[in-house]
Amino acid sequence: GLFTNQELDQMYGLLKEQMNAVGSMLNAFDFFTARVKAGLHIVLSMDPADSEWASRTESNPALFTRCSMHWMDEWSEEGMRAVPRMLLAEVFAMSDEDDDSNIVEHM
Repeated sequence: GLFTNQELDQMYGLLKEQMNAVGSMLNAFDFFTARVKAGLHIVLSMDPADSEWASRTESNPALFTRCSMHWMDEWSEEGMRAVPRMLLAEVFAMSDEDDDSNIVEHM
């Protein structure tokens, strides 16, 4: 396999300590997967105007049955500029450039 028995014992040992600490009655694998599911967040952005959107969503029904959907309509021009400005504020603050608008416009 991917890990030797000794490596697996080390990993399971830490996991079993955590299981005992919270009083879990699950087996190690179920406990691990429950923790991953609780902490895993994925953002997927898809454009419904795309010609492939319908086939992609139909072939992946879990997108609707196992996910939280946040439908957004068209964004305003100012909204489209505000997001990169906010996300890159620290970078802009450290930059020697006087005008960072070309970066925002490119995004």
